[in-house]
Amino acid sequence: MSEDSYEFLNTRLRSMSRDLLSPEFYEEILSVSGEEPLIDVLLDTAYEDDLREALTVGGGVRALESAIRRNVRRVLSKVRASAIGDPKRLVDAQLARWAVANV
Repeated sequence: MSEDSYEFLNTRLRSMSRDLLSPEFYEEILSVSGEEPLIDVLLDTAYEDDLREALTVGGGVRALESAIRRNVRRVLSKVRASAIGDPKRLVDAQLARWAVANV
């Protein structure tokens, strides 16, 4: 497969990396006590949409878990959709390993 496929996926992943939480942010959330303050802090991140949707069905730890699950699913789907050819085969192989590990 052409290197263009890898370059495109690499560019896409680099663009998506801006949504990752920084080490400083992790330090901030480690100092937060309680679920509600943690939810408030996460509403200012890339988790916002997933968290707001999860909060429509419940709150607390369940909402946090649901939001993280939704976010991971959405991001991995986006990565998979961005990959074509050989990169897609490699992404699928990696995702299959995680699927088996989560059974």
